[in-house]
Amino acid sequence: MKLIHLLAFSLALLLAACAAPAPTQTSEVSPFVGASEVSPSLTPRPTKTPLPPATATPKATKTPEVVATEQIDLKPNYEQKVSVEYMGVQIDASLIADESLDPVIKKVTVGETAYAEFVSRSIYKVWLKKGGPDGTGPKVDTTFEQFMALWATAQKSGVEADWRQVQVENIWANEIATPGYEQHPYTIWFMHEGETPEDVRGISNLSIALVKTGKMKNITAFEDNAFDNGMGTNVQNEHMYFYTGLDNNFYSSGKTASNMPCFYWWLIRNSGGSVSGDPSRGDNNLKTILIKGGLTQKP
Repeated sequence: MKLIHLLAFSLALLLAACAAPAPTQTSEVSPFVGASEVSPSLTPRPTKTPLPPATATPKATKTPEVVATEQIDLKPNYEQKVSVEYMGVQIDASLIADESLDPVIKKVTVGETAYAEFVSRSIYKVWLKKGGPDGTGPKVDTTFEQFMALWATAQKSGVEADWRQVQVENIWANEIATPGYEQHPYTIWFMHEGETPEDVRGISNLSIALVKTGKMKNITAFEDNAFDNGMGTNVQNEHMYFYTGLDNNFYSSGKTASNMPCFYWWLIRNSGGSVSGDPSRGDNNLKTILIKGGLTQKP
């Protein structure tokens, strides 16, 4: 009997040792709650990074195109360009036959040296009346040769004091870059390259343009004349354009040679206002230079 009880007790111990222990629930204590409060462990869900608020992108606006008003009204049929040194002075000039003369005149030419002399002597005549530091001409008689020597010195030295000796003042001209035909007075250094003082307009190139007055905008038409005469001085950057309107029905090389010397007369005479009557025909010596220089024109 004792043996049976002993075996039963041993079997009970064996079964107790093989049985698995009951599971226990573990808990984490949140650092943000009291020690007595226990909450189950949770795995945090991933959160989305908030996007910045949408901003409206302004629509691209078109920059309005600035269309420059065409102020230059020359349309050359032919332009003869001259660049020569005459009596020590570099002369850059041109002779233009404008489209407005078509079909009567399409081309006008002259010998280069003759044209350089014509331009130089024309400017000399203007200088005698409006030249020098005070714009009243030289104080003593000055020959053309002496003037050219002064001009050559100014070109070579570039010194302001030398240029002041050969400048011309009170030259009325229209600025092509501005709207309309509106003249203002300028102090001019002819055949000058580069910068100038603020009160001076440097002109490195001079063009004489033969035109039909009634077809041009940048010109002063003479009042009360039956021949459609007109003249105008226009400047663009360092370029001067002198317009001379040829008379109606009198087109010939001799007539053209008579009109071109009006260049110097106009620079002296013009004061920005209206002009009446017939223009002066200029200087016969200047006309002779052109004719002897082979001035010709072709239809």
